[in-house]
Amino acid sequence: MVKSNNWFRLFKRPIKGAPVKQIKEGYVSSSRKGRTIHATQSFVEFNTKHKNAAMLVLRFIRKNKKALDEGKKLMDGKINAIVSREFTGQYAGNRNVGTYKVDFAGKLFFVKFSSTRKDPLADYEKARNALKKINYKYNGFNFVVLMPHVIYVPQKGNRAPVIVSDFVPSEGTIQLHTGTKRIFLEKKEETALGKARELFQREGLSNMELAGHNIFYHEESKTFFLFDPTTPY
Repeated sequence: MVKSNNWFRLFKRPIKGAPVKQIKEGYVSSSRKGRTIHATQSFVEFNTKHKNAAMLVLRFIRKNKKALDEGKKLMDGKINAIVSREFTGQYAGNRNVGTYKVDFAGKLFFVKFSSTRKDPLADYEKARNALKKINYKYNGFNFVVLMPHVIYVPQKGNRAPVIVSDFVPSEGTIQLHTGTKRIFLEKKEETALGKARELFQREGLSNMELAGHNIFYHEESKTFFLFDPTTPY
């Protein structure tokens, strides 16, 4: 069990009075008055080891969001983290949401300030279970669900929800739909992706069927990376 002081220090404003509980698949969770935090046990340990870097990075992104959204790559000198705007999707002009790459302590993280107000963890599980039925492969193509290290869903009307996962390979990876430009796949690629969408639909993940904004493709390894299955478009 994670000690509550380490857990609550993940974010600037802790959920006071909310118990921390262990949930399935290695996550710990805390929820109170419409706010929910999920995190993997390993990420909480990583964050504690690095003196609450998660909170510091989120604070840095919010403070420098305008410069980051203009395409600048910035370094947080306090913790030696490099942050840049990546995979902007349809959020390019939205001041409240966006996606960022964080290079810290030898790891690359994908940080998304999302537009959804729904707790997405259950839908991540549905997406992974759907693809498990085909062993995450179809006709030579691979599928990876980028499971989150952290999910924070604030109260409605408050700050944007935050999702943190591992970053997809930056070289040779494309976003299938950026909001202004759609990438057209070869027939074999589209057929494989169509199979995944069919499986998602059976699991009730209709949003994922449309969310090319949250699907990335790495051509060399023939791998589709799927991220944030609950965001509506």
